[in-house]
Amino acid sequence: HFIKSEGVSSNRIVYIDFGEGHLYLPANIRSKKTFSGLFNPGEVGIGEAYRFDTADKKMLATRVPVRDTPFSLIIVLPELEVFGHTAPWHLFLVMGTLSVIILGGSVFVLRINNRRLILQARFSEASKQKHEIEEKNIQLEREIAKRRHAEEELKNYSRNLESMVEERTAELQKTLADLQNTQSQLIQSEKMSSVGQLAAGVAHEINNPVGFVKSNLGTINEYCEDLMRLLDRYRILEASMGNDEEINGKKTIEETLNKIRAVKDEIDLNFIQDDIMNLIEECREGTERIIKIVLDLKYFAHPGEDKMKETDINKGIESTLNVVWNELKYKATVKKEYGVLPLVKCYPQQLNQAFMNILVNAAQAIEEHGEIIISTRADNDGYVEIKISDTGMGIPGENLSKLFDPFFTTKEVGEGTGLGLNIVYNIIQKHKGTIDVESKVGKGTTFRIRIPVQLRG
Repeated sequence: HFIKSEGVSSNRIVYIDFGEGHLYLPANIRSKKTFSGLFNPGEVGIGEAYRFDTADKKMLATRVPVRDTPFSLIIVLPELEVFGHTAPWHLFLVMGTLSVIILGGSVFVLRINNRRLILQARFSEASKQKHEIEEKNIQLEREIAKRRHAEEELKNYSRNLESMVEERTAELQKTLADLQNTQSQLIQSEKMSSVGQLAAGVAHEINNPVGFVKSNLGTINEYCEDLMRLLDRYRILEASMGNDEEINGKKTIEETLNKIRAVKDEIDLNFIQDDIMNLIEECREGTERIIKIVLDLKYFAHPGEDKMKETDINKGIESTLNVVWNELKYKATVKKEYGVLPLVKCYPQQLNQAFMNILVNAAQAIEEHGEIIISTRADNDGYVEIKISDTGMGIPGENLSKLFDPFFTTKEVGEGTGLGLNIVYNIIQKHKGTIDVESKVGKGTTFRIRIPVQLRG
């Protein structure tokens, strides 16, 4: 009966002692001021009955601790109610009830504090997240600005890209044209350089037939003078026989015939008759040899007639040998093993240039005297194969991979341009063919060339 639904008796009051002050229960007590100054709560001990007097009543106070809390209850009641009308167990019931209430309140307070701490932590986390979001927003704005700037630059670049591509394409086309022109000049320069290098040899090859033709013509000239003397005697005889007065003069005719016989014996007419035909034949052979050398040289060096056509590879090799023969004959014996080849559609002058460069290199690789072997054959897969081997000094292994590089040479300065084998490689590539090299130092080198019979594209 201590706590009522609508209030409590004004004669009862409860203090909650929480160390720093006192809390009155229930909160709507109307007479709490009446008891606030009548006693000192600190004098009320736990489990003791503390008595004090008011103006009209004797009062009783006791302190009850609240278990597992720092709080305690100080209950103040009129002494008459405790001992007159109220049984003691009522007091204990009230005290227990208040303990439960206070315990629940303390738990409530603790739960509130716990919620407050949780809320503080959540607020702190939310503040941190807000700060992170703000930083990310700033970074995002910066990134957006950068991307907008990049987009703008990309748009500007796209506007200029077409003109840049056109300019670059024009530059590349010009560069390609310059490179092709330079390559053509280098090939022609190397070709003419080779021709110039071989000019003395060709001149020597021409000089030989010219020399014996000249000698034979001198001998023929002497024979002609002797024959003219003999003819003069025959004219005299003819004139004597035509004169009637002298016809009867057998003595005169006999004398003329004796002179004719003497001239025949003097000039050795029988020998002249045999030798003059031999001399004429030799002169004819010499002039034909000169014509062939000149035609081979013209065919080899003239750039305006180099067109794709069906060609006999064996004939082209022979033509090249005639041009370079003076370079070879003093250094090597040339052995030819020609097979039966179909006509090959190619650029004959360019292939002859390739053959010449390889043959000259072979001769230069032979120190004293060696052998050069040229063999040709037809494959079943539509290719012809040309092998040119020499017994020269060979090529070191570390140089084989660089052999066809432009300007690579192992010769002394001034003795080679380093373009000879590079030109050979480019010519074979132009014909969609292949070229391989096998070499052993001190044994010799073999170049193996394969050319398709029908060049396409």
